Amino acid sequence: MRKKVVGLLILAGVFITGCGNQTVFDTKWTFGEAIINIGGEYREINVTKWKDYEDGIVQIVAEDGTVYVTHYQNVVMIGK
Repeated sequence: MRKKVVGLLILAGVFITGCGNQTVFDTKWTFGEAIINIGGEYREINVTKWKDYEDGIVQIVAEDGTVYVTHYQNVVMIGK
């Protein structure tokens, strides 16, 4: 019985964290582009994946593999 419960928890964790660009239960937020303000310079990037944190910080991974970590005040996420 214990093995079944552990297996179900692991399987549920994979489904919750591994789906799409960013998924929270029934809500799917997919952003293909972002405009980031870095030192007064604006960069438009294609988003591969992203993750948000509770304190307003967002981590964005670009198509070229570059990882940007900044505050939401510096980012405009664009979904299509």
